[in-house]
Amino acid sequence: MPYSIKMIGVTKAQKALKDVKNKLTVGLKKLKDESVELKISGINITFSIEKDSITPLLKRLPRIMKEAHKEAVKQLVDLLKNALNDAMEDPVWEWNGDSRDIVDTGKLKNSLKVYVDSDDDIHIMYGEDYAAIVHYGGYFNPFGNKEVKQYYPGRPWVSSVLEGGGPVPQFDFEGEYRALMSLQLLDKLK
Repeated sequence: MPYSIKMIGVTKAQKALKDVKNKLTVGLKKLKDESVELKISGINITFSIEKDSITPLLKRLPRIMKEAHKEAVKQLVDLLKNALNDAMEDPVWEWNGDSRDIVDTGKLKNSLKVYVDSDDDIHIMYGEDYAAIVHYGGYFNPFGNKEVKQYYPGRPWVSSVLEGGGPVPQFDFEGEYRALMSLQLLDKLK
């Protein structure tokens, strides 16, 4: 059975963008001709603005923020894919009293699909039939032989990356998103 998980939370970031937009709108309306530093949800933005340019910026701001968010999430997916692949390749997974990586043929690793749906939820799926037993472990009948049961130890690389507590580092969704969103906003506000 393929392994699939839906990762929510990026939707919360998108909702937080509405709050950021409101803060920016209020702050920009109070501006005079000067340099401005905004701190919003850990994102620091410094820019100078002329009073006459505030209204056009306010009109463009929702589109700019939406574009920045979409691009940041797209880049976040690439970083997440890399973290999942690195976790599989890390030789820290217990195997018959020893430790090793998870990759044998590369088929499981190459079956990874990570995508963002229309609600900005991130979905992770491994398409190989044996993905779930590699992740969770369990008993199986090798070569379909019902007379033999063999134990397969679980190596929960996805859970370790998403939730922490495993032998590989947890992916820092919030930190990575903030960094990517900051770069995107700065680029789009130029």
